[in-house]
Amino acid sequence: MGVDTGYGFGWQLMLGSLMPVYSAAADPVPVQYYLFTDSTGAQYHLNQNSGSVWSSSESVYVWYDASANLLHFRNWTFWVMGCASAGGEPDAGTLYPTVVEDSNGNQIVVTYMAGAGASWINSSARITIIEDARAVWYLTGGDELYESYTFNYVTGGNGLSYLSGITSYVGTPENYTFTINQGQPLYSPTGVSYGTTSLLAAVTTNGLGYAYDLTYDTSLNDGELDQAQFPQGGHLRWSYANLASGPQTVRYAASRYLLSALGGAESTYTLSPNAGTMTLDDASGSEKYWVFNPSGGANAGLVSELQERPYHGTTQAVRHDYYTWAQDPSSLNLYLGTLKTVLDEGQAYTETTQTVQTQDSYGNVLTAQVYDYGNLNTPARAYSNTYQYQNNSNYSSRYIYNRLLTSTLTSATPNVTLVSNTYDGGTPGSPGGIPREWDAASYGTSFNYRGNVTQSNAPGKTTNTAYDATGTVVEQDDNNGHSVSVTTSELTNFTLPDSLTPNGTTSLQTLAAYSSPNLFPASVAGPGQTLYDPNNSPNGTAAYTSYDTYGRIAYTLAPSQSWTSATGAQTNYSYGYNTSTGWTTTATTANAGSTSHWTASTLDGLGRTTRVQTGNGSTTVSTDAKQNK
Repeated sequence: MGVDTGYGFGWQLMLGSLMPVYSAAADPVPVQYYLFTDSTGAQYHLNQNSGSVWSSSESVYVWYDASANLLHFRNWTFWVMGCASAGGEPDAGTLYPTVVEDSNGNQIVVTYMAGAGASWINSSARITIIEDARAVWYLTGGDELYESYTFNYVTGGNGLSYLSGITSYVGTPENYTFTINQGQPLYSPTGVSYGTTSLLAAVTTNGLGYAYDLTYDTSLNDGELDQAQFPQGGHLRWSYANLASGPQTVRYAASRYLLSALGGAESTYTLSPNAGTMTLDDASGSEKYWVFNPSGGANAGLVSELQERPYHGTTQAVRHDYYTWAQDPSSLNLYLGTLKTVLDEGQAYTETTQTVQTQDSYGNVLTAQVYDYGNLNTPARAYSNTYQYQNNSNYSSRYIYNRLLTSTLTSATPNVTLVSNTYDGGTPGSPGGIPREWDAASYGTSFNYRGNVTQSNAPGKTTNTAYDATGTVVEQDDNNGHSVSVTTSELTNFTLPDSLTPNGTTSLQTLAAYSSPNLFPASVAGPGQTLYDPNNSPNGTAAYTSYDTYGRIAYTLAPSQSWTSATGAQTNYSYGYNTSTGWTTTATTANAGSTSHWTASTLDGLGRTTRVQTGNGSTTVSTDAKQNK
């Protein structure tokens, strides 16, 4: 993670990536494994190779087909790894997704900048365009483009392009300016100079003006993040220490300091690592103590015990969890096989319970036994699950591994089937057009294997569901003569319902209209109502919501109080961004006279509601203070 690809040292903006790691022990040099980094920054080794398909034994259920350049997930979502960083890039050779496609062919398309020394796009980690189902049409230089978000860059003094802004074209608040300070000194914690780097300093929301501010260590200048200041006024900061790990010394966050209450004091959380253990002293006064499995076994480094202690320094736990890990013999993935929980361990009134489970090679629970307190011999409840991919190559060949077929309560006599699902019955309907961001060539009405539940049976209940070819529900019934049909249109790119019609009865129909281009709900008309729009349907009687340019609610109109008049009372929304007194959202509705009643919500320094006040005119009627921890 310690590289700078245009977002600042150590920062990435990505869905995920694959980095091939080569073995220098052979000629020609083969790939030894692929390092998969997900969107959180967690990394996994794809080190199991079967033909050209690489998978992991680290309990992450993904498969990279190197011959097809596709990264598969167990729900048949796949990524086309169509971007490869060019040789002049700091992350040369790393692969990034250019298309994300689900099991019904719906897509998100991502485009990247040309890399250093490259003349073609999709050759760096720097995203330039994201296109999803809400994308807006633009004509640029004679080219037709659909864009949801665009990313802007400036060239730094070192020749690398740095992210300077993000623009939303879909009427949402994600319009940002990035401040990246270049030419910052970079040293290792031991004082070895690595020249200069760039540090992400701030992310500012355009128009609204609030920002996330980041500061870094200035004593060692090693790129450690010292503090993240939240726009609501709170912050989270860290202090670091050295930890000997075998022949190496690593840095770790020894303490975390959280400021949530404006004008209040910080809460301190202290971590104390030891040989195979970790202690966390919580700001509330309680303590958590972890024990980890030693090196040498397959479960090395995984937690084996967790104690929850009532106060700092005590060894008496009010709850003690014991973790036993199991390993799938085929995939070699580890999973939690047994969790035993002991309450008030060592006391005369101690109680123990446990849960035991088995999983398949794809992380699905096959069996589970739940033992009640005081009886670890006979499970109180036992379950068995089956999955659609088992004995059905139409699903296993497409990486559809996680569709539950049946779940059975086996501890009851006779056994009780809790759910039984049927997938992909019938023929998908036509969406009534060709939606954008959809793989029409591969997912037409003649293609059936998608993993959509078309019938679900539970005790006393059956639900039948029909879909169009995009996977959108078009009809559902309960097998007892009650049904609802759904229509979509190009107005929402076939993603949201225009109407819901029970039993084909138009008089019971619910209609919906949406704000463009963000597709937020604008007006929903129930039976007997008509849609309201201030420009096109000013006589509508249904409720209405208007949004400002940042996607915030500007005002709402209540539904009409009669069958013949237009909408009812208007409620206006105002927003305040004061980091000293707290962010506020105020909803004001005019009364029959010249006064108005209002509700004001105030946020704490982390953006959580801390106070709700109601009032009439200038008089506060009630105050509800909330305590956040």
